[in-house]
Amino acid sequence: MKNSRTVTVLSKAAYIKELIARDKMAIVFGRTDYPGVVLPPHLHGKPFAVFGFDTAGSPPLYNFVIDENGIGADMTFNPSVVEKPEDVISRCYFPWSAVYAVLETRQRKGLMWHEDAPPAGVAHGVPLDIMEAPDNVELPIVMSA
Repeated sequence: MKNSRTVTVLSKAAYIKELIARDKMAIVFGRTDYPGVVLPPHLHGKPFAVFGFDTAGSPPLYNFVIDENGIGADMTFNPSVVEKPEDVISRCYFPWSAVYAVLETRQRKGLMWHEDAPPAGVAHGVPLDIMEAPDNVELPIVMSA
């Protein structure tokens, strides 16, 4: 008898909505070079950005949106990393085409969409076991300290 494994393929939006409903947070990896990406000035020029969309955190997310076009919020940044005081709260937005990985915090698992990831040789920040997994297959990950 042959072992078979059923894999449920989730859309990026569905996966993030599931994580936020359950854990109140999703860690989203996005490319910064896609049209429609909105970032604070201190993140411009980097190949990717990682945002923890924490709906129960402090400080809170302002103007949080997750819809058919993408995910975003007005996020608070440490004053020591921004160039101007007005950038402490900055709009952050990824259209779905720019999102290439999502990690959850509770189960230490994640999904990666390889077709949307930065090209080979470009830093992407995704843990190696997620990066090497087949598309859209949820795997446990080991986070380094």
